[in-house]
Amino acid sequence: MKILFQTILLAIPLFYLVHARTPEEWRSRRIYQILTDRFARSDGSTEPCPDLGKYCGGTWKGIMNHLDYIQGMGFNAIWISPIQENGPGGYHGYWCSNFYKINGNFGTEQDFKDLVSACHERDIWIMVDVVPNHVSYVQENIKDTTTNDYSKIFPFDKTEYFNPFEQTCIDVDKKHQGNNRTALETCWLQWLPDLNQRHPFVRQQLLEWADWLIQTYHIDGLRVDAVRHIPVDFCKEFQEASGVYNVGELFNDGVAINAEYQQAVGSMLNFPLNARLYHTYVKDAPMSMFAKYYEEAFATWPDITVLTNFMDNHDIPRFLYQRDDMNAFKATLIFTIVSVGIPAVYYGDEQGFRGGDDPQNRETLWGHMKTDSDLYQFIKALNEFREKTNLDKLDQTQRDFDDEFYSFSRGKFFFVFTNSPQMLSKTISNHPYKDGDWLCDFFNPKECIQVENGEFVVVLQNKESRILVPAEFLENQSVVSKAWKNVQGIWNNIANLEVTKLVHNFDPFRSE
Repeated sequence: MKILFQTILLAIPLFYLVHARTPEEWRSRRIYQILTDRFARSDGSTEPCPDLGKYCGGTWKGIMNHLDYIQGMGFNAIWISPIQENGPGGYHGYWCSNFYKINGNFGTEQDFKDLVSACHERDIWIMVDVVPNHVSYVQENIKDTTTNDYSKIFPFDKTEYFNPFEQTCIDVDKKHQGNNRTALETCWLQWLPDLNQRHPFVRQQLLEWADWLIQTYHIDGLRVDAVRHIPVDFCKEFQEASGVYNVGELFNDGVAINAEYQQAVGSMLNFPLNARLYHTYVKDAPMSMFAKYYEEAFATWPDITVLTNFMDNHDIPRFLYQRDDMNAFKATLIFTIVSVGIPAVYYGDEQGFRGGDDPQNRETLWGHMKTDSDLYQFIKALNEFREKTNLDKLDQTQRDFDDEFYSFSRGKFFFVFTNSPQMLSKTISNHPYKDGDWLCDFFNPKECIQVENGEFVVVLQNKESRILVPAEFLENQSVVSKAWKNVQGIWNNIANLEVTKLVHNFDPFRSE
């Protein structure tokens, strides 16, 4: 097999070898996360799925047929489910049975290649989920590990390729062994057979497979599942073998542990930031939590600019299930998209999905692709703002904050947040502006504030967030799109907002 893969590599055009997507290049991307089985069917059918715990019929052709929907929202990258053949019931892709075969439930190999080509023609990059930690169930009964039949797994068809079953990862956590690396790296996740990456054959095959996957399908990035259950040195070798942007998943809100793995993987899902968003907007924790996070983050992360920011994903209940508060949810979307890092939005968030625990948070999107929905237009405007301002190239500077308020700037753009349900007025003295400058509300450009005596006042109501932009920026018609204008008044409470004498009626779209 090794000789075969070496032969394949020799046949690969140099174009694909030298155009690997780096973490730095990914900074300009805005990612839309898709659970392949739940996005769209090939035939366009919108019949409901009778059982979210089983295959529902989504395909790669279905995704390809709706690239307008994705691109229309302002996304230029997609993250999709693992593509490998899975064991029975593996609609999500995390139960791999053959690393070199395509999951026929999602389509043919040509279907997948067509999707990649269609994405690249639109400058949409594609990230594929990969699972080097474990494989599909090999037990007749999930919890009976005495009946294992590894012959079902290719190329790992022998007992010696797996860590012996001693405990599940759930047991490790229950016994508070979260820092016990040996236990974490050898435990079985949900009774799924755990690959032993220290075995020479396993290690070499996984590294060759990572390279083969990229070179065969011209994928732009990989999301690496369950990295805390894999040796750190192997994570580094896996990233090097793939040669593209890797994003590791470590389900832990500690900055230090995530930063350690980033040194090996290259990037991480930003669970530490996700946890702070959850605590401040779902549990009403102090907003000063963000200040503490960023103080540690900027000092600890190897490169905070290439982390993947997110609020919802397929492993956690959706925000709106945990708290039915649209203003709070919009605030988390703003934070995800405009703060330092690479934003990722989970499919269905643009339609206000409210699914709870797995699999209820893995709803089918077909029949709900409304491009005129409030959240679709909201996300579109934010993505366009990020693109038009080249926000990914601007440093983030922490500004004024307290327990109910948090603010930061990026270049000349200023972002303010509150989790207070009451009207809040804040005087901002820590900012990058000079007296006489006018700042306009991105969501309602006719509401503008002038900097006077070294400060300006912002008024927020009911968990409202604001993006303040220099008036001259909005006056530049070449960067003002229809989507920006349509977003005016998008906050539910804006019509009731009492405009104080410090908020002037200024029209940046006026004709001279």
